[in-house]
Amino acid sequence: MKITINYFGQLREAANTNFETCDCPEGTTIDEVLGNAAMLHGGKFKKIVLDDNDNPRGSVVVLLNGQSIDRENLPVLKDNDEINLFTAIAGG
Repeated sequence: MKITINYFGQLREAANTNFETCDCPEGTTIDEVLGNAAMLHGGKFKKIVLDDNDNPRGSVVVLLNGQSIDRENLPVLKDNDEINLFTAIAGG
């Protein structure tokens, strides 16, 4: 199945692309897509997206088809799903 990943902000810089389409097997989760993207883009991207145990960081905001997701109950991806990734913005 095909999944599109859109990168925003510092993730766009770290991935060196605005978006990519990847082929994923049925049953793939968002966390698996993030792990695969981190392996593909390496270095700075991986440091932003994954913690020291290779788990997705809570500071990475993930939208699936334009909707927020429940990080405790990750949905299984479907063909033609679109994932938007960006980092949370802090300020004061």
